[in-house]
Amino acid sequence: MYCTDEKQIAWSSATIGTTPLRLALGDGLDADFKAEIAAHTRGAAGAIIAAKGCTAYGIGNIAASICKYILFDSRTVRPLSFYQPDLNCCLSMPAVVGRRGIVKAMPIELSESERVELESCARGLRAVIEGAEKELSADKQLEKALELDKGR
Repeated sequence: MYCTDEKQIAWSSATIGTTPLRLALGDGLDADFKAEIAAHTRGAAGAIIAAKGCTAYGIGNIAASICKYILFDSRTVRPLSFYQPDLNCCLSMPAVVGRRGIVKAMPIELSESERVELESCARGLRAVIEGAEKELSADKQLEKALELDKGR
């Protein structure tokens, strides 16, 4: 799951193949391990940019893959950013992608704390969107006022 530049890891539903991560790793799935994995994934884009100078090829590759899923109606499960009605914003979540775009949202089982973190992230994202909308509205009002002032 992705919320803005932060990646929220749904540890409670993470698997290796079909085996829940908590069963596969047992005691190895401790707070230190989770923190190390979270830090690594959060810094991955920055590491790619530092090494290559950009992430354009990766973005292009993903865009081409999404087009392929749609054109060939492959119904592949991929994390994509789309509207989450229960959170009232767009977030990146797993979805089945096919000829009609997002065919079906794939539910994720979250612990209570993960759900609270996701809802907090969505509130923060909505606040950023609302702030940007207010700024755009103020710009439009200013443009109108300036146009009216020119007519005097």
